[in-house]
Amino acid sequence: MKLLQRKHRGIRALLNEFMKDISRVRVDEYDENALPLRIHRSMVYFFWALIIVTCLASTIKWLIYFYYTIDFDDLVVQNWLVNDYVGIVANSLQIVLFASVYLWSRTVSDSRLDAHHKAHARGDVSILFGCSFVLLVKLILQSTETVYQHKDGFIAMSDAIISIYNIAAMQAAQWIQYFIIRRILALSDRDCRATKSFLPVFGIAGFLISWIHFGVTFFETSLIKYQLTDETFRFSQTTLVCMIFTQTLFPADYLFAFTASGCYLELLQRYLQMGFFQLGEPRLAVAHHEAAHKHGATPHGHEHKDNSMFQGLTRFMRQAEIMYRKRNESMLGGENEIVPNGLPSNQPAKPKNL
Repeated sequence: MKLLQRKHRGIRALLNEFMKDISRVRVDEYDENALPLRIHRSMVYFFWALIIVTCLASTIKWLIYFYYTIDFDDLVVQNWLVNDYVGIVANSLQIVLFASVYLWSRTVSDSRLDAHHKAHARGDVSILFGCSFVLLVKLILQSTETVYQHKDGFIAMSDAIISIYNIAAMQAAQWIQYFIIRRILALSDRDCRATKSFLPVFGIAGFLISWIHFGVTFFETSLIKYQLTDETFRFSQTTLVCMIFTQTLFPADYLFAFTASGCYLELLQRYLQMGFFQLGEPRLAVAHHEAAHKHGATPHGHEHKDNSMFQGLTRFMRQAEIMYRKRNESMLGGENEIVPNGLPSNQPAKPKNL
């Protein structure tokens, strides 16, 4: 019995150590004396222009895919390729935007990253990595499906190349987003304030692009289900197998888009708490976050705590003074006032019979 209890304790200790290892965040030592980030005005203008153009192209892509899904029967007979061409432009712009932001994020040294923010975003980052890995398998299946659709005579070689490029470009954009989110969510509050000229706008663009990808994925799954149930599309057995297995992996696309949009919203929430999106003077003052992580509280926090304690003590003394005054007034009141022995206050109390 004792041996069994020792084994249970040993297994429990191993599980506790395992949980400590997987929950531990490893970062470089934070450099408090690091110089503030310098954001060049030309880089801000470049990001603003690229963000606007990319969001516009992505929105047009969603509208074109929406129209293509509604009128699929007529457009597929006409060999309508506008959706593929718009997809090439939108996906290429997304790669350029995300790659530019990632290259900028690499200029921020690891010693400037915040361990607390990095630990807070660890769950979302793990989900994005898992989805990206699953989507690699989806990329292989969709490419194989496109090649066999060309062999079956449904699409031309040029159409197959364009489709494979769009699929690979979307996958590349998702992987770059994963690496971007890993770094921008780990930025310290000081660096977030230094990048307020373009990073909040990028957060809005990333949120919009994620939901556009969510909608385009829904259109793609709807078309695949329609082609599988329509007898006019006589695909080969290999093509059907690839299409069916691809359908099982599409939820990873939904999960990636939903999680990425949540990460961008978390970035926007940090700027909202700093008062970036407020009109007039910010109502919420942000204390020195780095000092709070190191010492447990900021000097401003100590001052606020001391003031609240002093105000509470003053309020308590004032209430005690009011209660004491009311008690004296009740003891020295009028003739009809009743004292605890049940007699008027102007008559002496009778002695109790023993």
